[in-house]
Amino acid sequence: MKYQKHLIFYLFLFFISSKAYFQSRNNYDNTSASKALADIQKTLKTDETILNNKELFEYIYTNHTSFPTISSESSVDEKLQVILPIYSQLTYISYHFLKNPSDSVSEEQAMLYATIGYQSLKLLTTINNFMKSLDKNDPSYSTRMNGYYQGLNGIQQMMEGYIITTFIENQNTKVDDILVSSIYEFGPKIMKEFPVERSENLINQFEDKATQKDYMRLSKEYNKLIEVLKVDKHL
Repeated sequence: MKYQKHLIFYLFLFFISSKAYFQSRNNYDNTSASKALADIQKTLKTDETILNNKELFEYIYTNHTSFPTISSESSVDEKLQVILPIYSQLTYISYHFLKNPSDSVSEEQAMLYATIGYQSLKLLTTINNFMKSLDKNDPSYSTRMNGYYQGLNGIQQMMEGYIITTFIENQNTKVDDILVSSIYEFGPKIMKEFPVERSENLINQFEDKATQKDYMRLSKEYNKLIEVLKVDKHL
C-alpha cells in the first residue's frame, strides 16, 4: 500500500511537470516566435515535422498587429531590418506548402497566409515611407526604384495568390473564415498603399474573374471584397 502511494505521488509529479513543459514550450511571445520561424527556415529541408506547430502559426496570426516587435521610435531602416527577415521566413514556409500541395488548405496554412498578408501591409507601408525619404538626384535612386518595383510585384503576386487560395481552392468553413475576414482587413489597406495604376490593374483582374465559374463558390464574399477594395481607393 505504501509503495502504491509513492507510485501515485511520483506519477502525479510526472504529470504536472510534463504539463508544465508542454505549456511553456507552446507559450510564445514575440521573441520566441521569431526564433521559431528562423528555426523552421533553417531545418525545413531536412525535417518537415517542424511545421507541426499550430500554436506558432496561431500566435503570429492572432498577434499580427504587434508581431514582430518594432519600436515606435525606430527609423525606417531599423523597421525594415526587423520586418524583412520575418517576411522572408514566412514566404519561405509558404513556398514549401505550395511545392507540396494538399487536397485542401489547413487551418495552419490559412493562418500563415493571412499573416503574410498582414506583414505585406507592414512591409509596403514601411518601404513607401523609405522611398519618400530618398533624394531623386542620388545616383543609386534608379537602382532603388527597380528594387521597389520588384517588391510591389511580389506583394501583388501575394494578393493574386491569396485570392485564388481563398475563393477557389479551399472547402473548409473555418479556413474560409480566417482567409476571408483577413483579406477584408488588410486588402483595402494594401490597395491604398499601392500606386494608383497598380490598384486599377488588380481591380480589373478581380472583376474579370468574378464571372468565372471557379469563383462562384464564395461569389457573394468575392464581389463584396471587390467593392470594398474599390471604395477604399475610389476606383
